[in-house]
Amino acid sequence: MAELDTQQMQRSSMINRVGCIAVLLVVVLVVLIGTAFTYMSIDGKRRAVDKELDTLKNILLQGLDAPRPLGRYAPDEAAFNTMMDAVTGLKGRIEAAKTLPELEEVYGEYKEQTADIINLVSPAAAAINQAVRNQEAQIEGIFNRWRVQREKLMEAINRYNSALSNFPENVVGAVFGMKEAPTGSPLM
Repeated sequence: MAELDTQQMQRSSMINRVGCIAVLLVVVLVVLIGTAFTYMSIDGKRRAVDKELDTLKNILLQGLDAPRPLGRYAPDEAAFNTMMDAVTGLKGRIEAAKTLPELEEVYGEYKEQTADIINLVSPAAAAINQAVRNQEAQIEGIFNRWRVQREKLMEAINRYNSALSNFPENVVGAVFGMKEAPTGSPLM
């Protein structure tokens, strides 16, 4: 009888250990799955930031040739070509930009240089020539698309940064070395 009680106690103890191990495995599995989903959520927000930044880069890259047609209306062709070379020279910096502040610095230069090109074209030509007015409108359209796309990028950055500041995303982000995206200056 005592031997039977000892065997029952051993079985009961073994069942308890197996039960504890099963519960522990379930908890670990739930934590791992939760971590994976949290990581995927944060990574999706980071990818959205990258996508919006790439779109912003493309707006500037497409705008690099926008002032070129104004060259035939410039009274000083050499000065115009020098200015256009400076605008075209921004391409490498646009492609290399990895953050909004870097891209905004290039955008500021692009805007200044395009304004200089427009100022070089005779105001009289702009007043009487529809092609010049159309080209100036196209350049203004680039500035407008920039402003709209910048807002989209800022929203994506805010969603990403906000996710990294809340639990459990802040823990998962810290574990995987995710850092907040810089928001930059309010350059328009």
